[in-house]
Amino acid sequence: MNSRSHLGVGVLKVLVEEKNNHCYLCGRYLELPKDLPCNHTFCRACLQQFCLSNALEDRFPCPECNITIKIPDPNIPIIEWADTIPTNHETEKRLQAARQIESERKRKYCTLCRVKWKKIHASKYCKACQEYFCDECGNQHWLLRKSKQHRVWLLEDLEELEKDPLLRSYLDLIFNTKLIQKKKLIKDGEEENNDSENCLISGATFLPGGELVLADKNNQKLKYFDKHHRFVSSISIQCHDVLACNRNFIIVSSPLLNKLSIFGIHANNIDFLTDLELDASCYGLCHTDNGHGNKFAVTLSSRPVRVVLFSGTKQTKSIELSAGEITMLCPSYIAYIKTEMTYVLLDDTHACVKCFNNDGSIVWEKKISNCKGLDVFDNHILIGRSDRKTVDMVNVNGKILKSVVTDEDDVSNVNCICTDHFQHTGNTIRLFVGDNTNLARVFLLEDPLKDNDLRVFINRQNTASSDFDVSDLGKRTNTQTRACTIL
Repeated sequence: MNSRSHLGVGVLKVLVEEKNNHCYLCGRYLELPKDLPCNHTFCRACLQQFCLSNALEDRFPCPECNITIKIPDPNIPIIEWADTIPTNHETEKRLQAARQIESERKRKYCTLCRVKWKKIHASKYCKACQEYFCDECGNQHWLLRKSKQHRVWLLEDLEELEKDPLLRSYLDLIFNTKLIQKKKLIKDGEEENNDSENCLISGATFLPGGELVLADKNNQKLKYFDKHHRFVSSISIQCHDVLACNRNFIIVSSPLLNKLSIFGIHANNIDFLTDLELDASCYGLCHTDNGHGNKFAVTLSSRPVRVVLFSGTKQTKSIELSAGEITMLCPSYIAYIKTEMTYVLLDDTHACVKCFNNDGSIVWEKKISNCKGLDVFDNHILIGRSDRKTVDMVNVNGKILKSVVTDEDDVSNVNCICTDHFQHTGNTIRLFVGDNTNLARVFLLEDPLKDNDLRVFINRQNTASSDFDVSDLGKRTNTQTRACTIL
């Protein structure tokens, strides 16, 4: 009896130790284990996803015991909160071999090679066929007429998507916004001079055909680039922000002149059409329709701050913003979230962002240091951060989720951002980023969860059961769900 009891204690000890080697959220071996103050440990990626769904202003609950964990700096993106938690390097080193064995056991094999009685590790996945391929078979898959339009993913990229299935960006091109070409004659017979100052792009807008119009505040010019981002023409004007109403018309805000200027674009030339006089300094511009119409909004630096709505050249409504707890005096940028029917204002002078309804009531407000530039993509808010050299994604509740453009993208101090989200219905848009250099960058911004096949793949991988079921050792202490990506 005594030996049996010792054996039972030994087995229980092994099971408890094995349980401690597995993540409570995913059931797999711990990867980059993060030790919370309550002595519970989770994978870094699992804790990131849990924080995205359960974060409060500056804290989150422990997934296992529900104890509150406070974050020292709530202004960092939520997806980086896990990096403020210390890593258990001893456990990481001890479990490295076990994870490698588990990974090898779960590796996928090429579907076509298995038909030929070969066992070749897969490196690619076709989301349309839902099949795995090795390098050779994946390349052949692209050559077939029926499957050449299929998107084939690298498995390592899909593994990254499982950990972070939020917006991601890819640098598409870099171009120079400063005019340094030789002088040339324009239609009035006058000479067009080069830029005398370094560029400060304070506003940008995409045209439906892919062209780009930039507002250069330093040189007081409106610059027109074709769809290949080659300079076409410019016109001198005091400007802050710019907005394309459709393919042929653009609106420019001039804060010092208290007016909006409307221009037409014809035969690669920018032609002045008319002015709209206002009673205060005007700054940010945004669409309030689908981007193909003529409805837009402009911010006024009045007391109190106002947002004026237009339909064409006719003013339809004026919204007075409630004071709130945070002072906002100079609303430099504005964005409209169609899915929520709310507006977002950014004041870079007073480093704050506010979201409000059609009646001016505040939904949420937040202090964000060195915020420069504002736009949206569906229900995601994008904010440029000059101090972090990033473009951060914020959800509709005002929580900073992650950086879609990071300091690794070599962006200097961000001054302006804009997207072509009103003109696209797919899962990829273009994101323009202007910084304090003369170079501008265009990124391709993608939402993987908009792809139905890819979403099914990610959900299937995340919900796959583990061989080791930690629930066998006792019921969980609460009803918190596993790591998920509800934004």
